[in-house]
Amino acid sequence: MSYWRYWNLNAAPFAEGDRDSFYRGQSVEEALARIEFVCGQRRKLATLVAGSGVGKTRLLNYLVANPPRESDEPQPRVISLSMIGLQQGELAERLASRLSGTRLPRRSQAWSTLTDCFATSARGSGHTLLLVDDVESSSVEAEADLIRIVRAADEARLSVVLAIDSHLASTVSRWLIERSYLQVELPAWDYHQTNHFLHYALARCGRSEPLFTEAAVVRLQELSRGAARRIVQLADLALIGGAVGQAKWIDEQIVLQVAQELPKSLSIAA
Repeated sequence: MSYWRYWNLNAAPFAEGDRDSFYRGQSVEEALARIEFVCGQRRKLATLVAGSGVGKTRLLNYLVANPPRESDEPQPRVISLSMIGLQQGELAERLASRLSGTRLPRRSQAWSTLTDCFATSARGSGHTLLLVDDVESSSVEAEADLIRIVRAADEARLSVVLAIDSHLASTVSRWLIERSYLQVELPAWDYHQTNHFLHYALARCGRSEPLFTEAAVVRLQELSRGAARRIVQLADLALIGGAVGQAKWIDEQIVLQVAQELPKSLSIAA
């Protein structure tokens, strides 16, 4: 028997994969509203700052699937790129390919293609939202390319949002930080948001009654430090552990037990 069937659920409550599984809690709603403002007002540069595991990448993926839309403006084109592992010229090449819709035969053509795309954009009516993830992981050369792109796109109808891990924000170029029109904060969840998320996830799978005791939610919150990724991980493992032990609900002891069984570095948020 699947563990979620033990709890009389019709699916695994913390599985990802469908659009409806994205939890738009208060902190996410506020972050989305600010990014929509940046895009709608045609601001050039903003930063999305959050701790590890809070949900930056999931929010960016949501924006790709659900572009922000103003009632009187056409829907913007959304492009998402990660800086992880990029070397000199690779960011420009990938962005040029996405904007032009063609694969470049040579990397050396990237900057001329970008210049043409930006010039065309400046004369057009459409708008592009560029989401750049993992900026704190940039190599020196890739970060220099990012700065060059932001400079070159000054007249283009392009808004850039840089996603940055708050613990590593000091490693990001001051040039980028100082030119950010708006810093969008995505805070860790508090107890109320954690509790609301658990109710939301379980209700989606057919359970209207609480399954986690108040003490269990408090412990989940403490162990995860409000990081959504850790909350999901611990809650899922607690359901498995509770099913194995034939528990009637998830209490604090079950949460503590599954947390202790994790590698030490994962038992609390890093």
